[in-house]
Amino acid sequence: MSNDTLLSNKLIFLRPRHDYGSYRDLYSLIKLSGYPLQYVDEADYDSDNLYIFSSPQADWWTNFPLSHKARIVYYDFEFYDDFDPRKVPSGIELWSADPAYAKHHAIKYVMLGSHPLLAGYADGDLWVTQYTGDIHLGKIYDTILLAHMTWRRQQIQGQMIDLGLTVAPNEGLSGSYRHEILSNTRAMVHVHQRDNWKRQAPQRFALAAAYHMPLFSEAVIDMGLLNLSHVFYSDHDNLAQHVSIWIGRPNDVNILNTYTQALHQLLCHQYTFKKVIEAAV
Repeated sequence: MSNDTLLSNKLIFLRPRHDYGSYRDLYSLIKLSGYPLQYVDEADYDSDNLYIFSSPQADWWTNFPLSHKARIVYYDFEFYDDFDPRKVPSGIELWSADPAYAKHHAIKYVMLGSHPLLAGYADGDLWVTQYTGDIHLGKIYDTILLAHMTWRRQQIQGQMIDLGLTVAPNEGLSGSYRHEILSNTRAMVHVHQRDNWKRQAPQRFALAAAYHMPLFSEAVIDMGLLNLSHVFYSDHDNLAQHVSIWIGRPNDVNILNTYTQALHQLLCHQYTFKKVIEAAV
């Protein structure tokens, strides 16, 4: 048995019993990468397994026994203002998918990689993705936010509409309908949920990479590897205008495609979910 096979057999991802729809793409990446995914109460904490757990619960550590033999990692995709690593019981390792958040809390930064088949994979089903190679060809919508619509996100959406851009539906997206919407949208737009949360959106970025979508993001504190060669960054006041300028100029489609291919290559081939996880452990 190879070391890679042994590692994969012992490495198990955990999820909470509550179905958090916002984590569906993470669960898809886990399954596509060949890892087992169990509920947190199904784990054998007296084993020598490595368990990696993600959840938006503010007190997520209450899911684990105080005494355990297994190695436990909490892979954090949230940005809590009042998070204090000292609250976490000893013996639990902390990772963050955002470089600035990881640095601020002195925890390990592990970028979320993607997978080519994430485009079209959800709820355990796989659909064929038709990628044209041209973001303007055969698309219905200009942009999608794919986010919980706070006021500052609604502002950007309204501004994009006022600028003549079409915005894809944001609610009720699941299964083949979600795949159809994403396949027919030109660009992903990320707006921070709050003014002081200037972090990346790992799952949204991984999804954009898989769907060959150019990614426009509100500026972040630390870009990490997802730099200006892969993502269009702009401040909140100018983000809608920035998107409109690029999407509205068909002559610049080659530049957009260059960014799209760079993001896809980075997350879906060079730093896939599996490669990043196994390098981190």
